[in-house]
Amino acid sequence: MESQQNNRTGGTNRVLEKLKASLEAGQFYEAHQMYRTLYFRYLGQQKYEELIALLMDGALLFLEKDQQTSGADLAILLLTVLQKANKQADDLKVELLSGLHQKMKPDLAERQTFLSNALAWSGVNPATNTTGHPDLHKAFAKTFWKEKNYPLARHHFLRSNDGGALGKLLVEQHIERGKEEELDFFITQPVLQALCLRNIEVANDCFQKYVATHPQVQRSGSVFRLPLLNFTFMLLESLNMRRKDSFEVLIEQYKPALEVDPSFKSYLEKIGNLYFDIPSRREQGGGILGMIQSLLGESSATGSAETRSNQQPLATEPSPIPRPTLQPDDLD
Repeated sequence: MESQQNNRTGGTNRVLEKLKASLEAGQFYEAHQMYRTLYFRYLGQQKYEELIALLMDGALLFLEKDQQTSGADLAILLLTVLQKANKQADDLKVELLSGLHQKMKPDLAERQTFLSNALAWSGVNPATNTTGHPDLHKAFAKTFWKEKNYPLARHHFLRSNDGGALGKLLVEQHIERGKEEELDFFITQPVLQALCLRNIEVANDCFQKYVATHPQVQRSGSVFRLPLLNFTFMLLESLNMRRKDSFEVLIEQYKPALEVDPSFKSYLEKIGNLYFDIPSRREQGGGILGMIQSLLGESSATGSAETRSNQQPLATEPSPIPRPTLQPDDLD
């Protein structure tokens, strides 16, 4: 048995020597194959720590040498090892994984696989019941923000714990790509989405940062010029104080403003169910969604957007903010 162990060790050392020589000669294809050979050997021997260090170094090296596919492949194998070794997400691993993600080109197909696998490895956030550690979502969000990929940055910030950063992102997005008449829509929609994700802290911090830093927001004390901003502010207040009666009155009072987006009805149904135990339409015929539809009128259910009070109607062309990829049923 000792002889077999020595043979395995000697074989591994020879592969490591060949790997080093291939890298020095710039023979990246051969080097990639040797990394995979070592991966299966170390994995079978459960040498997880050595394998994690090997794959991390290899992935970084390939990505820095612009060997994108090979680097991403090793990064994905790294996640498999972290899973098998029962490694938990911590600050160091989040930093290392987000660094690998940053070095992958945005159009690299394997980048999405790496991101999805990284979030799955990091577990489920018990606060929001969503896949992925909030710090990892935040790290990915910052990368997408730097790349000006606002939809994906927003998606990940919603699942992080940094509502303030989300608010700043939305200010930048509206100023660079939005229309003046969509000032309030840009913040109301993500606040409702955050609330549907049970992320009330992110919703609060996001709204406060947005209205405090956006140069076009006009207010007198706690009263805003735009109806949807007032609605969102008072909605958050009603949820923070657990005031069901205020929640229901708000829906009725802000009927014209809420007609700007048909999806608002579904979000509000979800919010009513989560925070006030109001039966959903599926649980009780009609439920709060039926009430909201009645209050808002059937015209909004067809997707038409009415002119808002004291504002110009939204343009008929697609909004610079993509309509939510999240549907309330997907936020369970």
